[in-house]
Amino acid sequence: MDSVFRPHITLGRFKQKLKSTDIHELKRIAALLKQDEPLRCTTMNLFVLESTPTSRGVLYKPISEFSLGG
Repeated sequence: MDSVFRPHITLGRFKQKLKSTDIHELKRIAALLKQDEPLRCTTMNLFVLESTPTSRGVLYKPISEFSLGG
């Protein structure tokens, strides 16, 4: 198991397992953040999550939150 700290960015509205459309949206947002361009989207909360592998799967713990204004 890989226990290296990896921050994850996910939308606050995601409560259940991610669907493929959600993953596509996250990749799009991550690409925009990497390019450091203005984000053209509705206001949303983003969470940076710490992932910790456990025997039951991966545990995600929010470590910070920020909002994006559209």
